[in-house]
Amino acid sequence: MSVATQPHELDELDEEAALLRRYGWEAEVLDREAVRAAVASPTYLGAVLQRTGVALVDPGAPPSSASSSSARPSMTGMSKCEGASST
Repeated sequence: MSVATQPHELDELDEEAALLRRYGWEAEVLDREAVRAAVASPTYLGAVLQRTGVALVDPGAPPSSASSSSARPSMTGMSKCEGASST
């Protein structure tokens, strides 16, 4: 899920979802109420929910970590999720 936390970011959500769909991913734009129902965060104004695709995860890093990146585990490999269509 890509979220918008600032009003100017809302304009980019439709473009992002369209690009994801163009490449065969399932994606939908969520308005404020829908994203808050899914995540319950008052800071999220909207989001793109990507149901298929890829994920980048860094499980060892808190969001505002100041620690060295070499000391944290990370996952940077990207691949299509099983069952996703390719175009």
